[in-house]
Amino acid sequence: MAIVISYALSSQSKAGVTTVDTVTVSKTNISHFESVDCPAAFFHTLTAVSAKGTRVSQVEISNPNVDYDGTKEHILITFTNH
Repeated sequence: MAIVISYALSSQSKAGVTTVDTVTVSKTNISHFESVDCPAAFFHTLTAVSAKGTRVSQVEISNPNVDYDGTKEHILITFTNH
């Protein structure tokens, strides 16, 4: 079952105009068991990503597998120069 999460990104121009872009991520949860002594955990597989608005020019999944490794980049967002 895919889960969809949306994030709002706001920015303000030098003229004081605020714009809001929305990045939407679809993912599936994967239960992860290590030991009876550890709490339950979930890893995720990113299945789709999209953006709406004026500041985000491109968004893509660079690594769909989300786990304990916090050093990995999973989503790349490119912004326009306004």
